[in-house]
Amino acid sequence: MSKTDRAPISTPIPWLSAALLLAFVAFSVHARLRSEQLERDGMVALDAARAYYLEHPYLQPGPALTARVGAGIVQRARSDYEQQLRAGSIPTPPGVVRRQQSELDQQVAAAIASVSALPAQRVAFAPGTSPPHTWLAYCLLHVGNAALIGNGLLVLFFGVYLERSFGRGAYAGLLVWLTLAGAAGWVASAPADAVHGLVGSTPLLAGLAAAFATRFFDRREEGFYLAGLLASILWLALPPWASAGWSFAPLELVATQPPPAPTAVYLPCLSAVVAAAIGCTLAWLTGIDGEAAASESPAGARDPRLRRALRAREAGRPREALELLGKYLADEPDSYEAAVAAWEVARELGRDSEITASQLRVIRIELRRGLAAAAMDHWLDLVRGGIPEHTEASLLIHIALLLREHDHKPEAVRALRFALEHSEERENHVIAMRIARAARGLDPGTSETAAWRALGSVELSLKDRQALESLIGELLATPDARAAWLASASGGAWRARASGGDASAAAARRPAAIAPPAAAPDPAPIAASTRPAAIEIERNDRVLDAVLAVPLELKDDGVEIQTSQGQKKLVRYERIEAVSVAAVHGMAPKPVIVIDLVLNWMTPKNETLRVIRMRGDQFDPRRLRPGQSSAIEALRAFVKTVIDRSEAIALPDVERALGRPFASFEELVIYQRVVLLVEGPAQPTVRSAHGRSA
Repeated sequence: MSKTDRAPISTPIPWLSAALLLAFVAFSVHARLRSEQLERDGMVALDAARAYYLEHPYLQPGPALTARVGAGIVQRARSDYEQQLRAGSIPTPPGVVRRQQSELDQQVAAAIASVSALPAQRVAFAPGTSPPHTWLAYCLLHVGNAALIGNGLLVLFFGVYLERSFGRGAYAGLLVWLTLAGAAGWVASAPADAVHGLVGSTPLLAGLAAAFATRFFDRREEGFYLAGLLASILWLALPPWASAGWSFAPLELVATQPPPAPTAVYLPCLSAVVAAAIGCTLAWLTGIDGEAAASESPAGARDPRLRRALRAREAGRPREALELLGKYLADEPDSYEAAVAAWEVARELGRDSEITASQLRVIRIELRRGLAAAAMDHWLDLVRGGIPEHTEASLLIHIALLLREHDHKPEAVRALRFALEHSEERENHVIAMRIARAARGLDPGTSETAAWRALGSVELSLKDRQALESLIGELLATPDARAAWLASASGGAWRARASGGDASAAAARRPAAIAPPAAAPDPAPIAASTRPAAIEIERNDRVLDAVLAVPLELKDDGVEIQTSQGQKKLVRYERIEAVSVAAVHGMAPKPVIVIDLVLNWMTPKNETLRVIRMRGDQFDPRRLRPGQSSAIEALRAFVKTVIDRSEAIALPDVERALGRPFASFEELVIYQRVVLLVEGPAQPTVRSAHGRSA
């Protein structure tokens, strides 16, 4: 009967339930202290009357004194007195008996008078004898610590949900209604001459449990529903069944009748359950929904600007409403209700850019308020069409950590990669360091790339630098796991891609000598005696001719280089057919970025492959591309400029050629075999790396 598809609302304080719990505690503690004193004084007076009676056994003790003395002792004392009379004792004169009887009655009356001051006499409900206010007041008194603590906690638990569900006014009416229903149940089951009254909140608690079960039935799959319902059922059913008689309090100083059975409270509880069902039905029929009222902004009731915007929306003027909401949010950026309303109005108008901005605002507010589930749902809905271009990196990292925690790992990786590659703050070393740590154990490539980017900053502290170097060392220590990750991430297609396209496009741009063979026509039937033809095994016998050089300058018509012999040459852009970039281990203590300008990539394989080879540890790319934030960014800019101006093929593909991230190989010979296709086949150990040596 309750709505659960509305926007999340932060959990409010159940003020009514808290006030009721405080009343339980205050009255029960006061009653216990007061009762102890009154019972002690009453017992002293009653014991004096007992002693007086035993001295004069011919008097009439009355029910209260008989209960205190004991019926057996009274009978025995009277028998002894009658035996003395038969033995010849002089009987007490009637006048003396009357005077002594009056004195005994006064002593008993004085003892019983203290009973009227007992707290149970004021609040316990006994049909026919208790004052009218006890129909409601009986729930205040709890005669045991266990009943007070257990009932109080469950009343508070149900109040958290029901006070929000019904609204404060309707919930107050429900409490009164259930309390009266419990008293009515005791009227139907109490004995006519009851000397024990109904006390405690057990019937009220039974009614609240029934209302909770009814009101939140559509959320039965959530953990709080089953836990609350099961705990309340066990608490209500088991203690009375186990003889816990804390639901009844004696109304006499000395009980003249036995107390009711502990299970007698079941009928008042059943009466409260029926009343709860009736109350929930009436609330449903009349449309009482406290959550819907709470979802309407309290600020909206106070701020006329928001009220005008909401009225404009209700009147069918969404453009005006969106404009007013935008002005309001400019002054109150943390207003969740206004942000949700702006998002919904933008969706009604179909304004994509404003929908995205409004939804991002809603997600930010939800994250600040701790509404993790709502933030994740809205984020997953938002990124179905792609992550917005201008999403700030801090939000991406925050939502990625949240997604990772809730087992949305692919989306977490996607958010972190976007933050690393597209965020406007991606060059910030603090952001890069946060991405590296967030991706640790989740996406090794992203973690390593972000770590290298952060290490490129001169502003990085020594402690952070050492931590990032340890992180990179940890990633590089498991090459097999890294190779498996890279293979699964790229699907093995990186070997086939020549310029960031698909495998078929790459195959079309390979040299003719290594292009896949065309499909042969169906062969003619072969005679049984014909020997099968020999299978020709293709091998990479191409020879590499690499000239070591360092780049000196990027000119308009080519790259000026200086060879290892000191000669300066200009490599014109039109001569460059491919640009290959990779991180290679084993050439220096740290991985070295190798940049190969391939001059005859498109020639047959029987020709020598001529390459101008440049090592990233032998030149400073910032001299070639000044104005970049770091050496690695300058290297990326240098490679991109050469590829763009020469229109060359990027190897192994565009992304890895630009270091997002760099492909990494254990040995130079493996890199040459796999990427340049020279000196025969080999299976590399591929890892993603970021060229710090540049």
